[in-house]
Amino acid sequence: MLPLIMVVRAMIERLKVWASMLPIVRNEVTALSRRVDLLTQQADTLSAQLTYWETQAAAWQAVLVNEQLKIRSVLDEMDIVLRGIAASPSR
Repeated sequence: MLPLIMVVRAMIERLKVWASMLPIVRNEVTALSRRVDLLTQQADTLSAQLTYWETQAAAWQAVLVNEQLKIRSVLDEMDIVLRGIAASPSR
């Protein structure tokens, strides 16, 4: 077994290596944090755009349903007129 002093010295050397890496790790964490912030902002922007387009789609869907109802009404009226013509005694 290694003498205690050698174990302590090895631990101190390991700690020195780890301590020397801390600025690098800190810089990487800071860069990642900035990237996450940017991605979060982009996600928020995309979410707002999606909400806008969903609202637009719902509005257009309402317009299309309304137009479909109008067309159906006109077709029903035309059907009644054509049935009346077909049933008239002059035919």
